[in-house]
Amino acid sequence: MMNSLIKLNNFETLSSRECGAAARVQLVQAMQASDSKVVLDFNLKSMSPSFADECLGILVKSVGLNVFKTRIELKNVTPSTKALIKHVIHKRLSAKAELPEAEVA
Repeated sequence: MMNSLIKLNNFETLSSRECGAAARVQLVQAMQASDSKVVLDFNLKSMSPSFADECLGILVKSVGLNVFKTRIELKNVTPSTKALIKHVIHKRLSAKAELPEAEVA
């Protein structure tokens, strides 16, 4: 089975939630298209916390950490980017479910 490759240098910037959402859509589509591993190549680029959360934090919250670790391979990641990714994933997974707003009578 051949791995799918997504290169983040195809994105103009790794600093917005919009780009993070677009990258997440590509990841999900690649995961759905095949049971093989999806390789996410960072090409040593840095990213903003917003991009990391929108792309990877939400993905992990959606598919679960075990599936993420099994299906996604991060390639060419700088130490600072790796730390950021760990932070946003931890924050997403430890976030309590949002409470509904109190109804006003």
